[in-house]
Amino acid sequence: AGLKLVVSAVVVVAVTAIAMLLIGRRLLGMSGSRLAGSIAGLETQPAVLAFANEQVADRGGDDRVGTAYALVFPLAMILKIVIAQVIALL
Repeated sequence: AGLKLVVSAVVVVAVTAIAMLLIGRRLLGMSGSRLAGSIAGLETQPAVLAFANEQVADRGGDDRVGTAYALVFPLAMILKIVIAQVIALL
C-alpha cells in the first residue's frame, strides 16, 4: 500500500505542476520567475520556493518569485483542506 501511495503522490504532483506550467505559460503568459513561484505556492512547498529563489539569484534575484508564491499559497492550502474533507466524507 505504501508504494501505491508514493506513486499516486508523485503522479498528482507531476500532473499539477505540468498543468500549471502549460496554463501559466500559454494562457496567462506568465514569466518564468512568476511561474516558478506559482508552482511552489500551488504545491505548498517552501523547498520549491527556495530552489526557485536560488535559480534567479544568479541573475540578481527577482521579487516576482516570492510574490507569486504568496498569492497562490493561501488558496492552495484552503483547497487542499476542503478536498481532504470531501474525500473523507466519501
